[in-house]
Amino acid sequence: MLKAESIKNVTKIKYINACKADWLQYKTRIKRKLEGFILPDDHQSAYDALIDIIDEATNKSIPFIKICENPLRQQRFTPRPYWNPDILKAVAERRRALAVFRRNHTKQGQSLCAIAPSCALIFFINVVPSNAQNEEADQPELLYDVRANFTLRCELPNDNSLAYVWTKNDTNVEEIWDLKDRYKLEHGGAEFIIPRSVEDDFGNYTCGLSGTEAVQRWAVRGRAFTKLPANTNVVEGQKLKLQCKVIGKPYPRVLWTYSNASEGENASDVRQALGERVTLRRSAQGVEDGELLLDAALRSDAGLYSCTAPVGPAGAANVATTTLRVKDMYAALWPFLGICAEVFILCAIILVYEKRRTKPDLDDSDTDNHDQKKS
Repeated sequence: MLKAESIKNVTKIKYINACKADWLQYKTRIKRKLEGFILPDDHQSAYDALIDIIDEATNKSIPFIKICENPLRQQRFTPRPYWNPDILKAVAERRRALAVFRRNHTKQGQSLCAIAPSCALIFFINVVPSNAQNEEADQPELLYDVRANFTLRCELPNDNSLAYVWTKNDTNVEEIWDLKDRYKLEHGGAEFIIPRSVEDDFGNYTCGLSGTEAVQRWAVRGRAFTKLPANTNVVEGQKLKLQCKVIGKPYPRVLWTYSNASEGENASDVRQALGERVTLRRSAQGVEDGELLLDAALRSDAGLYSCTAPVGPAGAANVATTTLRVKDMYAALWPFLGICAEVFILCAIILVYEKRRTKPDLDDSDTDNHDQKKS
C-alpha cells in the first residue's frame, strides 16, 4: 500500500484533446526540428531525442483535456448560513414522504399529506428561516429557448469597479466543464451571455462582486416544447404506446387530452375519456406522465391525442397533437382474398377458353380420317 507522501509525488497523467489539435502546426514543427538533425550513434540517445521532438510539438500544437482534480470540492464547499441539523432532518423526512407518495399515488393525484399529518413538505417550510424563504422567492424566473441566446445582466451597483463573479448552482462558471468556451462576459463582466444554449444550461445563476456579499439571482429554466408524430396507426386489439418528447429542462409533468372530433374541439382529459384502460407513466426521457399506454386499442379510440407542457404563469402552454387511426384487425385479409379471387377467375377463363379451342381441332381431324378411308 502506497504511503501518502508517495501518492503526492505520483506524476499526473495528461490526456490530449486530438479533436482540437492543430495538425498542420504539429507537422511543421517536427519537420523544422528534423532539418539538419544528426541522429546519435547510441540507440537509447537517438530514441530519447526523437521522443523529445515529438513531445515538444505535441505540447505546442495539441491542447490537453482539463481534468477535475477535486471532484468533491471538499475545501471549496461553503454551506448556507441558514443551514442547521433541523433542516437536514426535514429534507430526509421529505424524501421519505415523497417515496411513499410515489408508491401510493392515487388516480386523482391527491397528495398523502392529507393522510399523514406530519407531511415533510410542510415541516420543511416551517423549519426554514424566513431569510432563506425570501432568498428563494427573490429569484426571478427566466425562460429561454433551447438553441437560442440568453443573457443575464447584473444590476448590482459597482462604483469601485470590482470584479464580477458569476456562479451556476453555487459553482463558479469558470470551473464548470460544460460551460467552457461557451459563454461570454461583456460590459466589464456585467453581462453573462450564452450564444447557443442547450438543455443542460438550466439552473440557478448568481452574480456577485468580489469581496462583497451582494448577490443577484436568477432561476433559469428552459421553455418546454412538446413533440408528437403527426399521425399514428395501430391495429385493433394491439397495444398502443404514445411518447411525448419534451425539449427544455427541467422537464415538466405533461397533460394528455383526447378528442374524437377532427378539429380537436371538446377535448377532455384522457383518463376521463378512456377510463381505466389508459395508463400514464414516466417516459424513458424522464418526463412525468410522458408515456401513454393502451393494452388493447378499440375502433372507438381513434381521434386526436394531445400532450401539453405548461410553460409558466406568464406563458402559453405548448401543445403537440397526433391523429390516431385504428385499423381493422382483418384489414390486411381483404386485399389478399381479392387477389386470390382474381387469380381464380383468370384461371377459370383460361381453362374454358382452351377447352373450347381444342374441340374444333378434334372435329377437323376426324373428318380428314373419314375422307381418306373412302378414297
